[in-house]
Amino acid sequence: MKTDRRYCYEIIYKCIFEGAYSNLEIQALEKNDVSEGLRISFIRKVVYGVIERWITLEWLYHSMVKRSPKKRVRVILAMAIYEMVFLDKKIPIAINEAVKLAKQVSKAEAGFVNAVLRSFARSGISMADVKSESLEIRHSFPTEIIDIFRKEVAGEEELSKLLESSNDIPPISLRVRPEFRNDKDTLRALEDFSYRNGNISKNGIYILKGGIIESSLFKTGIVSIQDEASIFAVEKFFKEDMRLVIDLCAAPGGKSLAVAELMKYEEDKANKDNYSAIRSKVLAFDIYEHKADLIKNAIKRTGLNNVEAIVEDSSILKEELFSVADGVIVDGPCSGLGVIRRRPEIKYKKHDYKSLIALQEKLLYNGSRYVKKGGRLMYTTCTINYEENERQIQNFLAHMNDVGEKWDKIYERQMLPHLDKTDGFYICILERR
Repeated sequence: MKTDRRYCYEIIYKCIFEGAYSNLEIQALEKNDVSEGLRISFIRKVVYGVIERWITLEWLYHSMVKRSPKKRVRVILAMAIYEMVFLDKKIPIAINEAVKLAKQVSKAEAGFVNAVLRSFARSGISMADVKSESLEIRHSFPTEIIDIFRKEVAGEEELSKLLESSNDIPPISLRVRPEFRNDKDTLRALEDFSYRNGNISKNGIYILKGGIIESSLFKTGIVSIQDEASIFAVEKFFKEDMRLVIDLCAAPGGKSLAVAELMKYEEDKANKDNYSAIRSKVLAFDIYEHKADLIKNAIKRTGLNNVEAIVEDSSILKEELFSVADGVIVDGPCSGLGVIRRRPEIKYKKHDYKSLIALQEKLLYNGSRYVKKGGRLMYTTCTINYEENERQIQNFLAHMNDVGEKWDKIYERQMLPHLDKTDGFYICILERR
């Protein structure tokens, strides 16, 4: 039977060297029958911690090795040093567990692992030695991303804060349906999860205790899990007279359902004698069927009948949708640099920025074709990158001006985790004249 550390090793290896995503790997493990008896909280802590601090951990042992270790050995060394340095695991226990793991996955390297870790223990090297090193070593970020982030902040001190906040564990943020936001029974139930109000949104809250997914609040759709930046974006975008909104890249459905909730709430206020009178609609597109299924599951959980999940490739322009929507949301593929604190392996992935930007440009243009005069277009990303965000909007507005189409910028904001206490998230809301 595999041990906790064996699962940690396998997930970390996949994420660092094979392009896997840590959150999906852990979710899959939790759903697997083998998870019974495993310390999932320990696995989660080690997996996220090692991936988050990979560059730092490799620096900590680099002076102990005379040759470049094999990939599997690098993972074992990083895990052991993470336990010693960040989890305060007793050194003999950490070394013993690492050697046992080495014997399972690379028996010939067990002696090497033992020697390196004992040399590290004797060296006295600690995180205090890291403080005088480069930003790359201190915060475990590659130079490429640091250079991108540098354009978003004023000075090296601010840059260091942004990098460190991107390593923090994110809080659990929930969206509360507007009709329940001030409901006494709902607030009383939320007290069991030690909730506090959001920082910037009307309907966002934070909880300090887990278990919300098993609660009736979640199962009945009164609350949904969504980062506050995304909740806030929808609140800024929404207008009471919106009747048709199209979300081009909707999965897993957070923004689509947030819009649908606001639509339903406004309609119910205007039609108190006929609560079933649904006149508004959200079309939630996604290119992949399995992702559209995620939206359908969310629709079923919340009971919202004014959202329709549709498998569509939004990069293909659809003439039948020209000028039909009161609002269009474009939250297409991006580099994800704003959600590193949720998926730390993003740091080490190679991003094809040129292809990403070209796809974003196409989605933004297609979305604009579907907006009525007087309607709104919202462009969002979960990244911190001027080229994918502000530059993208500048180019779009310049092109539209050249072809004689006028758009007004209603709102624009780059949210940063160290300042806004949210994911790194870009919002731009445009209105068509």
